[in-house]
Amino acid sequence: MHGARRVITFCLMTAVLPTILVIIPLYLRHSVYTDIVYSVAESDVLEVVNGISSVFCQAHSLRMNSTFSAFQVSGTPELSPINKKHIKLKKSMKLPDDTLEYWGFYLPQGSRVNLSVCARWDGAHILVVKGDKTLRNCGNPKPGTTGEPHLAKGQGQVLVTYEGRAQEMGHFLDSENKENVEDLKNADDEIPYLMTTEKSTTTEDRKLRHHRKRAGNTRKKRDTLDSERRQKLMKVLLEDDDANHDFNHVREKRRADVLPNHKLDGGIAHGGNAFAFVDKNDSSISSFESNLLECHDGKILLHKEFAPSEFCKNFKYLENGNHLQTTHDVLADGYYYYIFYSDNDFNTNDIHSIFDIYKPTYQYGNYTTACINSTDCTFPIKFFSDDMVVVEVPTRDGIEHESDDITFLVSTCHPRMAVYAIFPVTVLLLILSCAFL
Repeated sequence: MHGARRVITFCLMTAVLPTILVIIPLYLRHSVYTDIVYSVAESDVLEVVNGISSVFCQAHSLRMNSTFSAFQVSGTPELSPINKKHIKLKKSMKLPDDTLEYWGFYLPQGSRVNLSVCARWDGAHILVVKGDKTLRNCGNPKPGTTGEPHLAKGQGQVLVTYEGRAQEMGHFLDSENKENVEDLKNADDEIPYLMTTEKSTTTEDRKLRHHRKRAGNTRKKRDTLDSERRQKLMKVLLEDDDANHDFNHVREKRRADVLPNHKLDGGIAHGGNAFAFVDKNDSSISSFESNLLECHDGKILLHKEFAPSEFCKNFKYLENGNHLQTTHDVLADGYYYYIFYSDNDFNTNDIHSIFDIYKPTYQYGNYTTACINSTDCTFPIKFFSDDMVVVEVPTRDGIEHESDDITFLVSTCHPRMAVYAIFPVTVLLLILSCAFL
């Protein structure tokens, strides 16, 4: 019995335990503390802690194919409620009918987003939702869904502002031509005066667009019959010194006159959760739009259709022209998405937008090491320290496609050889101890 025990002990100390002691460091080095690849986007701030240990790593290196800033700090950094960094993004989109494009941001509490946006054609909409890290995939449209979407609760207000003012039409028209103007207004858009709410206006516009699609031939005949009247009106308008634009621009100004042209503290607030009213008995709303609203039901902060402009061709128009502005004060940390989509059956819509984002900055007053605007940097790690590395990815302007925003950050743990050397030394000691059995 004593001999069998000695044989078992010998096998454990010369075969089993040495094998375990050899496998453990290999597993730690190549599985637990191997290189970690992070997928990051512009303006991201992240703590790089995965695959890093103050015991098994003597240094921590980072590399990326674009510049970044990194700080080695003790403990989690805190947000500054006073100091905010300004991020300016210019985005352009081309949206065919029933398509969308979105831009998402992680916004901590206290952030503010000012958005200026314009569209070339009718049917441009903006939808602001609060979601998860990955925007929910709404799948295929579900025809027949016409219910009114539910808005997010407790998320504050999104203010809507109209910058600029539409020019006044001339007052030179005689009574007959004035009557033609009124008839043209009613025949074209049937837009009520200022007492009509903007919600019903956008709904009527959408109904009219879908009606035009279903009755295209009828519309062409009507345009032919009215062409003489339109030409007569256009001739009179062109005779005025102030009316030096073409008829399409006059029509656009008439549409803009419906919008409020007075400002209260920089703009008109529609109550942060404004959205375009949808009649439950209305079947003119597209299945694409109804599915989109149903998909984000309960998370919608703003749903808005904005008027088109023939001068919305570049970002310069957003500095001087009549366009929509929104202001969003963030009350809770989270991921927020600005979804743009077009509901125009005839034209691919050109949309230009400028985001001015003001985000609270992190305080790195207690950092020990830092590298600024680098593509590769290394931080030493003290034994049993609680230091961590925080990475900030700068904002790059002019990116037009979401896939271009993604950059890969590689985090590498440099092994602490003194710790790993313990394992092979222990194997040798076990084998040598067998001589005394």
